Amino acid sequence: MIEDFYTRATAQATQFTNAVTANWRPQSWLTTSSDVGLNVIQRADQILLPRGAEVTADSVGEVSEGRGTSLMGTMNVRATATIPVKWGFRSQLSLGANYSSRKIDDMSVMASNLTPGTESVGEGGTILAVDSRREEANTYGWYVEPSISHKRLWLSTGLRLDGGSTFGTSVKLPSFPKLNVSYLVSDEPFFPSPLKAVFNTLRLRVAYGHAGVQPGPGDRLRLYEPGSGWTDDVLGPITTISTIGNTELKPERSTEFEGGFDADIFDDRLAIGFSGYRKMRFDALMSVPLPPSVYGGGKMMRNIGTIRNTGMSLDLSARPLHTDRISVSTELQVSQNRNLVVELGRGVEPFVVPETRVTVKEGYPLFGFWARPVLGYSDRNGDGIIASSELLYGDTAVYLGSAEPNYSATGRTTVSLLGGMLAVTAGVSYDDEFTQYGDGGMLRVFARANNDPATPLAEQALVMVRDPSSGNPAYASREMQTVSTLRFNSLAVTYNAPTSVARRMARARALSLSLQGTNLGLRTDYRGKDPNVNGNSTGNGMIDNGVLPRPRTWQVRVNARY
Repeated sequence: MIEDFYTRATAQATQFTNAVTANWRPQSWLTTSSDVGLNVIQRADQILLPRGAEVTADSVGEVSEGRGTSLMGTMNVRATATIPVKWGFRSQLSLGANYSSRKIDDMSVMASNLTPGTESVGEGGTILAVDSRREEANTYGWYVEPSISHKRLWLSTGLRLDGGSTFGTSVKLPSFPKLNVSYLVSDEPFFPSPLKAVFNTLRLRVAYGHAGVQPGPGDRLRLYEPGSGWTDDVLGPITTISTIGNTELKPERSTEFEGGFDADIFDDRLAIGFSGYRKMRFDALMSVPLPPSVYGGGKMMRNIGTIRNTGMSLDLSARPLHTDRISVSTELQVSQNRNLVVELGRGVEPFVVPETRVTVKEGYPLFGFWARPVLGYSDRNGDGIIASSELLYGDTAVYLGSAEPNYSATGRTTVSLLGGMLAVTAGVSYDDEFTQYGDGGMLRVFARANNDPATPLAEQALVMVRDPSSGNPAYASREMQTVSTLRFNSLAVTYNAPTSVARRMARARALSLSLQGTNLGLRTDYRGKDPNVNGNSTGNGMIDNGVLPRPRTWQVRVNARY
């Protein structure tokens, strides 16, 4: 039963997505549109350690099962009135409203002492924990966007008001103004003639706006939740504190400035788009862990201080070859983001986020990893095996890197043959130097150094850093690595059948057959399976739990249009 796996992890998800869009133009100067969408996701996950499967100790077996349903709905309505004014200008006024809802219903069960041969909670065992989560939230907003445009100049302003079911009745709706300017400078008479021979179009743009995040009333209140737990060896209902509450919370405010340009050059064979931005977050909201002395620990939402985000993005689109029989197009996107904790708020000390192990500290990136460094090792007793007592650690934790890469790049190339009848598309991505956090409890078991005494001492020392028994208080059971990745993301081959073939085979107006593959190759200096996996369901801190790498998938699709 257990010859092929030590711990088996499975994840199944069924997703149903549906949407309806309606457009109506009652007058020549007035257009309206609306759309409604619904997304339903059902998940079933399991992590199984069969009875007797533990290779380093006796095991009674353990299984964790989780099942959940997520419903997300959206609705948007918009109306736009366009009125010509003097001197070639055109005035436009847009009004709209948005509504979204989210409902999550999850339950998880953990059991041990499994009956031999069983693989699920329902087939026997001792229940260790039962947990359920139910969340429901609704958000809504209104906006007005007046604008005025000319052949070369476009100016837009706007004001948005947002609300939600978590805001409470005493919270006023926040308002967010914005301003956008776009200028087609290449059409101006003063644009230099030598540049006109290169640029088909050159558009400059700049934008400035305000945004914010309101804490919900639940973040200010002390809330309790029912659950189940063990009391005097009996599993029964208990009540625990779910949110300690913070009555001093303030809304998070942010301002953002963005500028850039879009250009088409060389007879539209090359398109370039560039953007740079700077965003400041004031009184940033973040969940902060509490010491065990405060109601047994837990977390509290706080205004942690001021955070600065700066970055850029570059988009290139080229069409080097285009004929009736063959065409080649390629796209490249490069982006970079830097965040920095400029200042921690009053009474906020540097802290570690338990779920992701990232440290929030003034003067460093928001999602940074810290740990005590390994200064060296020595086989003092000469037995050829590095023990935990033979490792030397530094006295204080040092900064190791950020969970976010220095920059990211994605590329995609499409080759179309036979006038578009056959198309081949390939995509790659590259992430430069981001720090990953490996769960050594899983990774250590599979390491050669953990099972072969002939392994070089350097590899043995690395395993001992991962070993929880090594005694390093700065997350010795994990291994932090700063790595880069080059990934063969996707490959798609599509055959578009001629109209006569589509009608004869499927009585359709159009028919296509495609083969699609994802995650087809990886080149990296990471010592684990895949540095882009994340044991956390959400968050910026990457943790590799050593269970499942990113899956490789193949799909065959048939599309028919009638």
